[in-house]
Amino acid sequence: GIEAATCAMEGVIAPIVGVVGTIQALETLNLLLTTGEGLCGRLLALDGIAMEWQTINLPRSPDCPACASRPDYSAP
Repeated sequence: GIEAATCAMEGVIAPIVGVVGTIQALETLNLLLTTGEGLCGRLLALDGIAMEWQTINLPRSPDCPACASRPDYSAP
């Protein structure tokens, strides 16, 4: 059979996965508790080798069936 590649074989660095999971948990708490601005409409990207964060704005597309008619969860 075909051997499945492991995360290590594919270049996944375990501590970076932990950092991203922690950020996801914080974002969830911000949304549930309405304690922070949150990342609605933005993508937070981490370059774990350079240790640099980048925020990318993601505007809604009026032609997108998934996001065009969804409520704006960033509104108070």
